[in-house]
Amino acid sequence: MARTSIREELMDGLRNASIFLVYAALIYVSLAIIFRLSRKEKMVQEGLTTQRDVSLGTGGPRVVAAGQVAGSVQMAEVGQMMGAGQMMGAGQMAGVGQVMGVDQMAGSMPDTSSYWVYLGRFSRKLNKWTRRNFELSALPVGGQRILALTDLFEWDQLPCSGGNDWKKGMIMGLIPSAERVWVIRIQSISDGDYWALIRQQ
Repeated sequence: MARTSIREELMDGLRNASIFLVYAALIYVSLAIIFRLSRKEKMVQEGLTTQRDVSLGTGGPRVVAAGQVAGSVQMAEVGQMMGAGQMMGAGQMAGVGQVMGVDQMAGSMPDTSSYWVYLGRFSRKLNKWTRRNFELSALPVGGQRILALTDLFEWDQLPCSGGNDWKKGMIMGLIPSAERVWVIRIQSISDGDYWALIRQQ
């Protein structure tokens, strides 16, 4: 009788342990499903909010930075709005510009900005260049197109004297070797050192 009682107690214990494990597994699976559903719902809501912001022309850089809207989709939506005869105000146009991003807008416009570049050292006594960064035989004039012989930095302003050193401005870009630029005017900042205000288009 004692052995039978012990065996029954062991069987009851095993059954209870099995039931506990089953319930624990069910709870875990249920929680995992709830978490995934809530996360999916949140993603759907964020997607709807992004679409609404783009259609209204708001949100700007936040939408583009998140990578949620492509430039072609934005332009298609704007085209549909204009095709439907809806007049866009200045505020809406500004919003569209923000959604498109600065890089996209700049890519569709020619660069007409002007910058300073170092031409080299020209000797008026010898009437020739002793050091040059462009394909030149004499000093260039405004309206002349010149060819770069090497990669050159574009500066926002001329260097200015700062005691024993020359203080340069801010680098705005780079002219690659073999590219042609237009001269606006030239300026000598020291004995024989010439700079040119140029534009690339």
